[in-house]
Amino acid sequence: MKKYLLLAAFLIAVPVIAHAQGVEWHKSYKDALKLARESGKPILIDFWADWCKPCKAMEANFWPRADVAEVSRNFICVKADFDSERGLASKFGVASIPNLVITDPWGLFITRSRGYGSNPTDLLNKLSGVPTDYSSISDAVTRLDTNENDRDSLKSVADFYEGKNLYGAALVFRARQLKATTDAAERKQIALNLGLSYLRVGDPDNALDTLKDHIKEFPDEAKNEMVLFGFIYAFTQKGKQKDAQRYLDTLKAEHPDSQLIAKATEAVDSIKKK
Repeated sequence: MKKYLLLAAFLIAVPVIAHAQGVEWHKSYKDALKLARESGKPILIDFWADWCKPCKAMEANFWPRADVAEVSRNFICVKADFDSERGLASKFGVASIPNLVITDPWGLFITRSRGYGSNPTDLLNKLSGVPTDYSSISDAVTRLDTNENDRDSLKSVADFYEGKNLYGAALVFRARQLKATTDAAERKQIALNLGLSYLRVGDPDNALDTLKDHIKEFPDEAKNEMVLFGFIYAFTQKGKQKDAQRYLDTLKAEHPDSQLIAKATEAVDSIKKK
């Protein structure tokens, strides 16, 4: 009897559940974060609830798939009940379910997938496209734990995420790098990259603020073709044709041979067609 009681206690203590065959689900995000840091794997959080019909459809038709289970081994997977994990949902901006959130091994948000669409293969492809090897930045992240302003480490991590086209994650470290840098030449390049990265994630307001601060600190950059290009695209994203056209005219006047003119003109014309 004692042996069975010990076995029962062990099974209760193990923070893993098996809602779907082949996927190793963890109940605790805190425990998952610890495992992710130890293993170097990214975290996949599945926000769900008993009353959510699409969640039940995923449970029945998506997670049991062999190809999905295979991809899931690249992650530390967590099942988070939307009703009881409100704090965690708020942390990652989850307002509706089903909602899959993917973070790096240190809990930094990378991407998400909302809902359960008509083509589950799209979701599988998205999961398959997430980087799974973070070993090249593990030392840099460790150094940032002791010195959050280590410029070389901030640059390494930002460069890593930009290289993976994960511009939202890169922005976090690029902004910190800009704050930690005093060298004028470095600040000039970092600020420009930061402004352009905001455009890549569809955030024209922060892009404009960053570019405006950039030329305030470096007035000579007001006619830089990449800066002008950034303003054109920011105003294009905001649907402000006159402002975009004004910067396009400046780009043409200051850099008549620029290869960016064609792309910028196409962007401005796209507003006119709407």
